[in-house]
Formats: sequence, structure tokens, C-alpha cells
Amino acid sequence: MIGDMHMPLHVGRDEDMGGNKIQVSWFDRPTNLHRVWDEHLIDFQQYSYTEYANNLHRVTSAARAQEIRKGSIADWMWESHVLSDKIYDRTNPGDKLSYRYNFLFVDDLNGQLLKGGVRLAKVLNEIFG
Repeated sequence: MIGDMHMPLHVGRDEDMGGNKIQVSWFDRPTNLHRVWDEHLIDFQQYSYTEYANNLHRVTSAARAQEIRKGSIADWMWESHVLSDKIYDRTNPGDKLSYRYNFLFVDDLNGQLLKGGVRLAKVLNEIFG
């Protein structure tokens, strides 16, 4: 649940089922906006899970990690919801998404993956630490 709340469309709009009803294409392949954020953007980076985790860890200072840990679960969900508004504002039904879309959102994607990992570690440490 901690990881999922950091995928912005998991806390997106109810009326379109978090982007599931918004049809787009990803490199000319029909898909929906939710799947772009759940799978396609991550796969496009072409990292293994280990490589991705190592790359995100390498760019994170102790001070940045401490900043990410702040707030409540409700705060973290709201932060993801705000990002979902940005995604909705820049993505329309029928859009043909590719390199430009990745360029626009790769920093947001990586930031959410990083925050989800750091915050999950925080919660697990509180439970088992």
C-alpha cells in the first residue's frame, strides 16, 4: 500500500478509474494512461529492479532521505494526488506518448519511486525496528 500510493494515478480521479479509462498510445501501441504510469514509463528506463534501486539510492543524500520521511501517510497520498493533477493537465485522451512524455515526467517518476522506497523503509523500521 505504501508503494502503491506513490503511483500518482492510484490516487487520481475516481471517474476515470485512475486513468484506466483514458485511452492513449505509447510508442504507437494502444494502452491507457494508468498502464503508462504503472508499467510503460518504468520499463522504458531499461533498468533491472536492482539497477533502478541502486541508481535512486546513489542520488539520495542522507538529508534528502530525512526530508522524504517527514509527514503522515495522508500527506504522502496528497502529494501523489497533486502530481496526478499535473499528469491529467498534460495528458489528453488519444495522445500519442513517446520520448517527449518520458522527458516531461521521468524526474517525477523517479522521485515517486524514491519516495515510495524511503517511506516504505521508514514504516517497516517503525514496525520491526
